[in-house]
Amino acid sequence: MYLLTNARFLLDRGDERQGLVALQQAMAIGREKGLVNFWGWRSDVMSMLCAKALEAGIEVEYVQELIRKRKLNPPMPPFDKGGVGGIEIERWPWPLKVYTMGRFSVNKDSEMIRFTGKTQRKPMEMLKVLITLGGRNIKEDRMRETLWPDAEDGAAHSAFTTTLSRLRKLIGHEAVTVSEGMLSLNHDYCWVDVWAFERLLTEAEKNNNAPIDNKLLRLYHGPFLCEEEAAWALPLRERLSSRFVRCLRVRGRLLEQAEKYEEAITLYQKGIEADPLAEGLYRCLMACYHATGSHAEAAAVYHRCRKTLSVMIGILPSPKTDGLYLKIRNNSNL
Repeated sequence: MYLLTNARFLLDRGDERQGLVALQQAMAIGREKGLVNFWGWRSDVMSMLCAKALEAGIEVEYVQELIRKRKLNPPMPPFDKGGVGGIEIERWPWPLKVYTMGRFSVNKDSEMIRFTGKTQRKPMEMLKVLITLGGRNIKEDRMRETLWPDAEDGAAHSAFTTTLSRLRKLIGHEAVTVSEGMLSLNHDYCWVDVWAFERLLTEAEKNNNAPIDNKLLRLYHGPFLCEEEAAWALPLRERLSSRFVRCLRVRGRLLEQAEKYEEAITLYQKGIEADPLAEGLYRCLMACYHATGSHAEAAAVYHRCRKTLSVMIGILPSPKTDGLYLKIRNNSNL
């Protein structure tokens, strides 16, 4: 109890290093003794400390089991000064996890849900739409218009009711709440990668001078619902990709201005790994290599960009990218 209290006070005042030391010692005792309760237990405080422990990789299995047994809800952000909330903690033992960045995958109780049949595809499409529209207080009418735009009201309502029932059966009735004709995903039950990504991206945009959070790069496995061809997915996909690339470019330019080219190169490389179709990042990387005299590397980046765009989406680099390559080639006699 002393160690947990000390960890809380240290973290509250911003002493991250010593706070995590105390938290590590406390959770180690809890694991060794199998503790799931003690005098002075406060669920809100323990929720915050458990989230912090998971974020730092402290006694992960014990902390996850503690959360399950005490049925702790994830903390609402921000849980400390400059900290993040439970929604960013992928290690929290969420009953349901949904991955949408670069792929679509749904895990219930750590098991991937298979949805190959026709009766499952429409419920999964409903889940995708619900996430795309924000996941909270989405009117039934809006869902119906998106999923069954050509159906009569009666038929659309019937299809909506049936599909919703199938969705809740697949992912859990607790996952989707219905109130006054509006649908929401239960934020205490579901973890969705795009929610965490958007919060971290917003934080990064607010503080351009801070280093890019590695969690942001880890979450971006590619464009939002990249295999979904429906028109309703395009605006969010394009907006997120644009914000992500812009964020990396802004941070990278600051590093370039400070002549920290190696750091900028590392950042652009991570961005390209996350989104191989982000042509603007290829140009940034080419420019960095050119600035450091690594002309051959700059040319290699161009050819990689050209090949990737051609193979993956059947297009050639833009005139802007071609122009930069020609400038580098002419200046370096490649």
